[in-house]
Amino acid sequence: MKKLMSLFAFLVVCTGHATYAAETGTESNTRTTDYLSWYAGGGLNIDFPNSTNVKGASTGSIGYKNSFTLLDLFIGYRPEILYNSIGDVRFEAEFLGHGYGVDTRKGENASTGKKGYLMTNVLMTNVYYDLHTSTSFTPFVGAGLGIEKAEFSKDPGYGITDKTGNGVSLAYQFKAGVSYMPACWTHTSFTLAYDYFNAGSPEFNAGSGKEKLSNVSSNGLEFSVAYAF
Repeated sequence: MKKLMSLFAFLVVCTGHATYAAETGTESNTRTTDYLSWYAGGGLNIDFPNSTNVKGASTGSIGYKNSFTLLDLFIGYRPEILYNSIGDVRFEAEFLGHGYGVDTRKGENASTGKKGYLMTNVLMTNVYYDLHTSTSFTPFVGAGLGIEKAEFSKDPGYGITDKTGNGVSLAYQFKAGVSYMPACWTHTSFTLAYDYFNAGSPEFNAGSGKEKLSNVSSNGLEFSVAYAF
């Protein structure tokens, strides 16, 4: 209890300092002489996957449970030359490891065994636009494009003979959220964002040819922490 009270008091002091600085004009998230271009961090996503249609010699659908992103690491660069009074642009490389828990399997030749997970490993290139405010909060929007490799942890059925996807698929995502940088931690930011992620349509080898998962996608909430340097 004492630790929670101490943390609460610390955040109150930080927020109060940031508010005072914004009101007096002594501090803001606009450009300073120590402009920090690079940042790195990690995050945790709560994913709400959409059901996926199975297409090929066997057809059906797979439903998923709400799940967590297994891994989210990123490093980014904010070019000072793209800075302006309204906002600035940043570029980011991100590695994601999604794990969607299989909930239902319907259709012909669907497996009735253990359900397992559909796992996707994704490498993304993202572009964001940060809007400047006179507070410690920074709204942003962004989009990303990349490649993903899909794999089932258990046999899904549908005649699929190889649980690992055949090749890579094109993936993309859209994000919108807000970052908060406490006045007490001027290099550290905390972000909460909405994320739409689409892993494309990965293909799997099957006895009768190929089976495709049509439009693997999810809506999610992302919480991340980044350190600027």
